[in-house]
Amino acid sequence: MNYYQLKRQEDYDEWDNFIKHCPKGHYAQLSSYLKSFRAYGADFKIIVAKDEKIVAGVGLLIFGKGPFKLVSLPMGPVIEEGYEDIFEDILIQAVNLAKDIKAFLFQLQIPYSKQYTHPYLYSKITLPKEIGFQEGFPFKVGSIVNQFFMIDLDIAETEDRWEESMLKTLNSKTRRDIRKSERNGLQLYEAKTKMEIKEAYELMIENGITQGYATRSWEEFAPTILEQVKTKQAVILTVRKDETLLGVHYGVIAGDSYNYIMGGTRRISKDYLVGHFLHWNVLKKARALKLKTYDFTSTGSPGVYKFKMGFKPKQYIFDTPYFYVLSKNKFMIFDKLFPFIK
Repeated sequence: MNYYQLKRQEDYDEWDNFIKHCPKGHYAQLSSYLKSFRAYGADFKIIVAKDEKIVAGVGLLIFGKGPFKLVSLPMGPVIEEGYEDIFEDILIQAVNLAKDIKAFLFQLQIPYSKQYTHPYLYSKITLPKEIGFQEGFPFKVGSIVNQFFMIDLDIAETEDRWEESMLKTLNSKTRRDIRKSERNGLQLYEAKTKMEIKEAYELMIENGITQGYATRSWEEFAPTILEQVKTKQAVILTVRKDETLLGVHYGVIAGDSYNYIMGGTRRISKDYLVGHFLHWNVLKKARALKLKTYDFTSTGSPGVYKFKMGFKPKQYIFDTPYFYVLSKNKFMIFDKLFPFIK
C-alpha cells in the first residue's frame, strides 16, 4: 500500500469524490470542510492510501502555532470496504505527521460502536499497540457530534410507492402536519446563486441568535458554502410564502448520506408548518439524488428533538474518542492556557 499527502486541488477533488461515496465517508472529511478552519488560523493535511485509486485516508486539522500545535482527526479514518486491515497503518501515518510537525497532541473520533451495527460504523477497531492512546478528546476544537441520527431512505421496492411508504414510517402527527403544510401555499426553491445563498445563510445566522448558539459570519464561511454548492457537495433548500423567505436547510453530501448541517425558520404570526414542509422535501431531494440515508446529525434542544423524533430517526452513538500525548509538558501548559486562548 502506498501513502501520499495530498497537495494539489485535483487531488482534493479525487478525495472529495471518494468521501461522497465511501460508506465510511463523513462531511467533516471533505476538503471544503477542512479548509474552512483556515479562517481561524488553522491548517489541514490529507493523507491517503492508494491501491491504483484512493481506498483510505484521513483529513487532519492542525491548530496552534509555534511549539503549541495539536492535530485533530474530527471523524475517521475513512476506509473503503475490503481494506479494513490498514486501519492501524493509516493511524500510524497520521501520528507520524503529528510528530513531524512537532505537535504535542493527536486526537481523533472514530465512527465506531460496540452497541450498534450499521454500514457507516466500524464494527471493531484495533489501535496501534506502539502508540499509547488514551480515551477522551481533550480539546473540543473542530469536534463533531458523536453520533448518527439517521433515517433510512431505502424503504420501498418501487419508486412510485416511495413517498407513500416513507410517510407511513413517520409519526402520525408529523404525517398530518406534512400534509397540512402542503396546503399552505409554500414554495420550495434551491439556492444556487451567491445572492440566494447569502440570503439563506443570513436567516441561519438570525436563527442562531434567536436560539442562542454561535454561527460563523458570512465573511468567514462564504468561501466554504459557495464552494460546496458549486461542487455539488451541498444543497441549500429554501421555503417561501408570497416571496417572503420563511425557512432554509443546508445539507452536505458524504458517505452516500444527506447530512443536516444547519437551518432556520423565520417566526411569523401564522404557523405555516415550514419545518415539516422543508424536511419532508429534503427527504424527497435526498431520494432523488439516490442517497441512502438522511442524517439529522444532532438531537438539538428538547423542542427540536421532539420535532425530529416525529420523523422516526434512529440514533447510533459512537464509543469513546481517543488521544495521544506527544509532549506531556506542552500538553500541561496548553491545558492551563486553553480557556484564555480558545
